[in-house]
Amino acid sequence: MGVLDNFLSLFKPDGDENDFMTVPGDKISAEITKTNRRVTKMSRADGSKYSRTDYSNGTSVETRTFKKKK
Repeated sequence: MGVLDNFLSLFKPDGDENDFMTVPGDKISAEITKTNRRVTKMSRADGSKYSRTDYSNGTSVETRTFKKKK
């Protein structure tokens, strides 16, 4: 099993309502910027979003947006 297979196995659904990458429209991205910030973004088809930025000085900023259930 290669590195990519190990990574993709993190997204296998287990029936939990918080399963990610299970429906069309779910997205995930990660990058290291020129200023050495590590940025991770996830969004789900239902409109909820999560992002995290790790700065080189050790500070982390997390933002979470979600819709209330009716």
